[in-house]
Amino acid sequence: MRTGIFLPWATRGNPKVSERSVAGVGCVDYTIRIMGSGFPDTIHTVTFDCWSTLIYEAKAPVPSDARERKRSANERRAARLAAALAHEPQLVAAAFAAAWKEHQRAWHRRESFTGEHMLDHTLRMLSLQLTAAQRAELLRTLEDEISVRHVQAAMGARELLAHLRARGIRTALICDTGFTPGRVVRQLLADQGLLELLELTIFSDEIGVTKPHPRAFASALAGLGVAAQGAVHVGDIRRSDIAGARAAGMGSVRFTGLHDDHDDGDGGAAGVIDCAAAGCTPPCARPEADQVVSTYTALRALLEPRLVAVSS
Repeated sequence: MRTGIFLPWATRGNPKVSERSVAGVGCVDYTIRIMGSGFPDTIHTVTFDCWSTLIYEAKAPVPSDARERKRSANERRAARLAAALAHEPQLVAAAFAAAWKEHQRAWHRRESFTGEHMLDHTLRMLSLQLTAAQRAELLRTLEDEISVRHVQAAMGARELLAHLRARGIRTALICDTGFTPGRVVRQLLADQGLLELLELTIFSDEIGVTKPHPRAFASALAGLGVAAQGAVHVGDIRRSDIAGARAAGMGSVRFTGLHDDHDDGDGGAAGVIDCAAAGCTPPCARPEADQVVSTYTALRALLEPRLVAVSS
């Protein structure tokens, strides 16, 4: 994989960065109706969130560059984008940060704001224009950036998924994507031996909405051909995973092993912004899950006595 590309031919306009104001952001126009019938006595299907639930970006065992190791994924992308465009790094970083913030606002609106949208937003703020071929090459480079990072499966995730499949339990992934699209996440899951254990993968960049939008959960249930009753969703974020699962009538489990979205948390540990930063009026619903576990061992113990296989 290339480590970067150079686009000196990008058409430049005014180099100043000015963030576009966005009206109506947040959750004002979409209020989740919290249903949920409690944790089911029998479970035929388990769906999973992706990041901070099944996989995560771990620290490299032997960092080759200490400064690079401290950079976030988006800081690395911004640096790569500045190099590719031969543009002032600070201006590019500011424009990219504004694009990421708009992605986060869109996420609070249950809209998919993909890497493609973020790149275009950044280029507009920098008054730069690329040809279609240049844009596609740059986008692919930025989307694939995570592929060279140290992505790992959560401890026990692979073993639990294998056990569920062996018991005849239906499994699916419901994943919100940012700059890393479903195309790349599938490969990351395959590299960790997880993809083959998931019957269905649902990605926000492919269906056009993010959790907790009802379509995200309905797509998984319909794709598997199962009912919400007796299905359980496992995830880490209350306003997306838990609110969405409960609104869909599914059981819910909050996994805290990699990120704990507790009452006082603002989401910063998971790389997300809270409702205050997103401008949500009223704030997003953040219901607690039916069950909370911190390890996959505890999750298996919770699920095991309730598992009942259904025909696929």
